[in-house]
This record gives sequence, C-alpha cells and structure tokens, in this order.
Amino acid sequence: MRHRGQTTSFQVRLEIIEQASAGLNDTQIATVLGCSLWTVRKWRRRSLKLGRVGLASQMGRPPTSPVST
Repeated sequence: MRHRGQTTSFQVRLEIIEQASAGLNDTQIATVLGCSLWTVRKWRRRSLKLGRVGLASQMGRPPTSPVST
C-alpha cells in the first residue's frame, strides 16, 4: 500500500483506467495496483469528466506574480 500523501504517477493513473476498461471494479484495481480505493475513484472520476487530459497532475501552488511595493 502506498503512503498517504504520496503522488500517483501518470503511468499508474493510466493503468487505473486500463484496468477499469478491462472490467475490474474499483476495489480490485486498488488491490492489484497497491493504492487506495479513494485514489482509484478519484482518477476514474477525473478521467470520465476530462478524458486523458484529466489524468495530468494538478499539484502545486498556482503561479503568482511579484507584488510591487
């Protein structure tokens, strides 16, 4: 099982979608890939909503511009 807070690689995200297409349910996918059920559901939802683009990481702080004083 992966540790809490550890990011899921793009390759694992693709594997989640491929396993789902092959007919595995969320629990089976989580067991096979060693990730949480929450992670599987999260990436499947994003994939359904946004397609393959939805699998890209959106982590990190949004860009900011310098504040003038």
